[in-house]
Amino acid sequence: MEFIGQLIDSSKFASALAFAAFLLSVLSFIWTRRSAKISKEALEESIKNNNRAEESEIEQKRYELLKAISIEFALLQDNITVIGAIKAEFDASHDVVKKLMGDHTKLFTSSLPILEGYMAEVGNRHAGAANWNVEKGVPELLRLQAEQDVALVNTQHSVNCFTSVISEFKEKFTAAKQYQERSPQRSVT
Repeated sequence: MEFIGQLIDSSKFASALAFAAFLLSVLSFIWTRRSAKISKEALEESIKNNNRAEESEIEQKRYELLKAISIEFALLQDNITVIGAIKAEFDASHDVVKKLMGDHTKLFTSSLPILEGYMAEVGNRHAGAANWNVEKGVPELLRLQAEQDVALVNTQHSVNCFTSVISEFKEKFTAAKQYQERSPQRSVT
């Protein structure tokens, strides 16, 4: 124990011990700074990954919105095409058939413009979704999604209604053509 006491009392040893402690604290400081830098880089990378995941999720929602708009567009386009084909056949039919159909031509005069109006609305929603960006904010995207959800339900209901109207028109049109074919000399007044 005396030996340790003499070493501690010796000024050279005390200086060497103080210098060693200083070096140890400098090395600890350097190590701490390096660890802090690594931790900061890891945190920044984690934040970037989190932002990428959020952006990916937002883009997925945007994709789903555009997909729903495409589905609605296809539903409307199918009905417009069917009505257009029926109209072409109707326009080419005999005058007797046209007179027999009477008020059923509202399919062309009122229903078709309604569907075309829906198509314009779908086009506007598509433009809104296609031109959406992060600067407009996620609430804007969610608003567009909510509008599309409501519109798709309404369109599906309308398509179902138009399908029954189209079926009824086809039945009446077929009956009118058959009547005209059986009695070509008759004319409807």
